Amino acid sequence: ATYGTSSLAAGTHNVTVAYSPLAGSAFGASSASALSQVVNRATPTINWATPAAITYGTALSTTQLSATATYNGLSVAGAFGYTPIMGTVLGAGTQTLSVTFSPTDATDYSSITKTVSLTVNLATPALVLTCAEVVYDGTPHTCSGAATGLGSVAVVGAWSFSPSSETNAGSYSITGTFTTTDPNYVGGTANGTLRIDKATPTITWAAPAAITYGTAL
Repeated sequence: ATYGTSSLAAGTHNVTVAYSPLAGSAFGASSASALSQVVNRATPTINWATPAAITYGTALSTTQLSATATYNGLSVAGAFGYTPIMGTVLGAGTQTLSVTFSPTDATDYSSITKTVSLTVNLATPALVLTCAEVVYDGTPHTCSGAATGLGSVAVVGAWSFSPSSETNAGSYSITGTFTTTDPNYVGGTANGTLRIDKATPTITWAAPAAITYGTAL
């Protein structure tokens, strides 16, 4: 037998039976010797649906760690121990969440563990191009890129630019493409404007030597 509502508590019980005949019966009263009845602890059911996917950087909360325990449709009191714990930030990919339910009534109910999968999607870093305004000097110029992620920490990766550089004066639209090696992030693109201003030449003109009237310049 298994423990349940309106039944014996878990454990070993002595069960006896007595028979009392109705008045006028041809039979006399009777009883049976005590029998040993073992009642096993009940195993609750953990109700825990697979959580919706989250993005890297999202800490685990009650949205993901939301298990409940029931037996025969009734709630069972107890404590839930999660692994990883609430507040943990998991890496991108398919992660396994585990919960162990410890019933308050440990005499009549057993502890039980359940796992579910959680998808953690790659995060998109904040991408910014910095394009300084420079004066034409005959050398190629381009922009610089920065990629930051969780906690404003720089995300490891490399930048490439299109066009790769410009030399002549003008205003140029630059597209920077970021490629990352961080397993928790995706790459992306950012745009900026490179301005190369026209240079102002310097006129060098020494004072001429004196001439005599009548001398053409």
